[in-house]
This record gives sequence, C-alpha cells and structure tokens, in this order.
Amino acid sequence: MVLPAVFLPLLGFHLWLVQRHGNAIPPSEESKPAIERKSIPFMPGFLRKDLAMWLISLNILALLASVFPWTLGKQADSLTPAPVGIHPEWYFMSPFEMLKILGNWLPGEAGEIAGLLLFTIGIVLWILIPFYDVKNDGGRRARAAHYFGLVAVILLLATTAIGYWTIR
Repeated sequence: MVLPAVFLPLLGFHLWLVQRHGNAIPPSEESKPAIERKSIPFMPGFLRKDLAMWLISLNILALLASVFPWTLGKQADSLTPAPVGIHPEWYFMSPFEMLKILGNWLPGEAGEIAGLLLFTIGIVLWILIPFYDVKNDGGRRARAAHYFGLVAVILLLATTAIGYWTIR
C-alpha cells in the first residue's frame, strides 16, 4: 500500500519532466535536421505503447502469482474454532458484540439470524432516511429520524465499548 502511494507521485513527476524537457535523442537522429527525425507524439502514440507494456507486465505478474503463489504460513482451516482472545477490528466490534448478546438471549441459529436481521433492517432504514421526510411542514418525521439515529449511534458506541470491556 505504501509503495504505490510513493511511486505514483514519482511517476507523475517523471512524466511531467518528460513532457517539459523531452526525451534524449539518439546520436544517429541528432545529426539529422529536425524535420527528418523520426518521432512519435507522447499523446496518444507513446502513452498507448507504454500502457500496453504495463498491462503485459501486470498480466505476466498476475499469471506468475497465480501459478506460483507465495505461502504466508499455515493455511486457514474454516472448520477449526477461532483462537482464544480473538476479536474483530473496532468497526466490526459492535456487530460482533450484538451477535454475542443476541446469541445469549436466543441460543443457536435464532440469535445469529436475529442479529443479521437487526443490522440489515438498520442499514435499510439508514438508506431510506432521505426519502422519509420529503415535504413536512412540522418536521415531526425529521425529528423522529434524528432521534432514531441518535439512539442507533448510542447503541453502536455502547456495544463497541462493552465489546472492548469484556475482551480485557
């Protein structure tokens, strides 16, 4: 992730320098008058050839990576239980804790299904908020949606905090 972020500005700077100063001319072409020199314009001729070579190189790299994959250690086995003390990243901690809480209230698949339905309904309601109060003079619907959103954010923050509290 870091190398492409560093490389792209350098590549842009290089292309800007090529546009500003031009490429080096071979000695055989330099001795000829400017009208008789062989050249191709950067746009679209040179850029098209350069992109074609990049695509060929990336395809070869992808082919080699798929034929000779680099192993990162022991392969994951989805049938083994999760290691003790494992927890998700902070942005998934609230759904993780909600599934644990609902799993305690509704054991088995019922708790998992209830948790998935709860978050699906929440996401659908969040998506529908702009359509909920299109034209309302009193703004009662907007206030209801605002309070619903506040309760949802407080619930998400509380379950995230509970999740981190119970891990330690």
